[in-house]
Amino acid sequence: MSRENETSFIALASYSPEEYAKLLRVADDADDMHPTWREWYWESQRMTDQLRGQGYAVLPIFIIVEDLLEFCREHNLPVNSQTRSRFVSELAKRLQGEERPKKRRTTRKKTQEADG
Repeated sequence: MSRENETSFIALASYSPEEYAKLLRVADDADDMHPTWREWYWESQRMTDQLRGQGYAVLPIFIIVEDLLEFCREHNLPVNSQTRSRFVSELAKRLQGEERPKKRRTTRKKTQEADG
């Protein structure tokens, strides 16, 4: 969870059921996490409702586990809750325009270059 500032929003990590299952397989702190996506989801909803009840805007940041793993490799960080919070915070900053995301090469472009 990342609190960006008083006038913006609180960013919360969010996962599809498939990505949550991947996260459970690679997380260093998997034993401390909810064992199923459904349990994680209900806790996430409870937290979201609580924060909104306190007047905060909440923005779910959907996490792709492979992107998280790349972030961990680039920064030599473990795959744990602290790193996930940092990752979500950085993604939220990008959404606010405080940082420009790196341009990623697409498979399509590589294929076109190979064909051309």
